[in-house]
Amino acid sequence: MRGRDLCQHPGLPQSRLLRAAEGLRALRRTQDFDLNEVMEINKRPKLKKLSEDRCWELLSQKQIGRLAVAIQNVPDVFPVNYRIYDGMLFIRTTGGIKLAAAILGTAVAFEVDAIDEVTETGWSVVIRGTATELTKLDDLLFAEDLHITPWAQGPRERIVQIEPSVVTGREIPRGAL
Repeated sequence: MRGRDLCQHPGLPQSRLLRAAEGLRALRRTQDFDLNEVMEINKRPKLKKLSEDRCWELLSQKQIGRLAVAIQNVPDVFPVNYRIYDGMLFIRTTGGIKLAAAILGTAVAFEVDAIDEVTETGWSVVIRGTATELTKLDDLLFAEDLHITPWAQGPRERIVQIEPSVVTGREIPRGAL
């Protein structure tokens, strides 16, 4: 029964008929809105999985990423300066929670991204692996040649190497508008 037909039903009081008709109109507006929203979402581009080679290429374009660690099952995330070389990731840091968690924990994650909120495009690369602090003189001299320049003030003399076990990436490409 349509709203207009309800208003002409002989057995219902007029006020109930008007409320029922308004309810039907509101329901129809809600259904139309939801359908339009679903149609708009379907026009958006799908996430694209990136190859490992593409992930390393994108990592090489940035200097700042986020190191995710956990101490006693309490996660934390730190922005860090980094460089990559030969399938390894190197971070310059100072002593403290970040360093302790990275080298004492069972695993770490590292994330880098580039997001354009205007065009709703971007990419994200995540590395999962194990971290060790470089302590041998040769390793430290090698890391020095990577020119990991800290943005934050203060000494950052400790170098952490992350050996990846998994490298993944996703991209939200520009949609066809």
